[in-house]
Amino acid sequence: MTADQLKGVDIYDPSDAKIAEIADVVIGSDNAVTGIVTDVGGFLGLGEHRVSLSPDQVTVYKNADNDLRAYVSMTKDELKALPAYEMPNP
Repeated sequence: MTADQLKGVDIYDPSDAKIAEIADVVIGSDNAVTGIVTDVGGFLGLGEHRVSLSPDQVTVYKNADNDLRAYVSMTKDELKALPAYEMPNP
């Protein structure tokens, strides 16, 4: 699976409710995934709260229709309560 394939994948909570989507994947200097940047809330790109999760907090599955889905053990409110993601300066 590539980082490009993960961008835009919907994130679901344990009750199977859509709560966010993957906005980006952070790759470290060792070419390993170090973070999953998510957009929580908002509508049509307005009012979204962007947070970063560690790779072990997100599980990605391909369903019977070959659609990718990501799952977290948090609720939408718990994701929104996380600190906002700040893009590092190069």
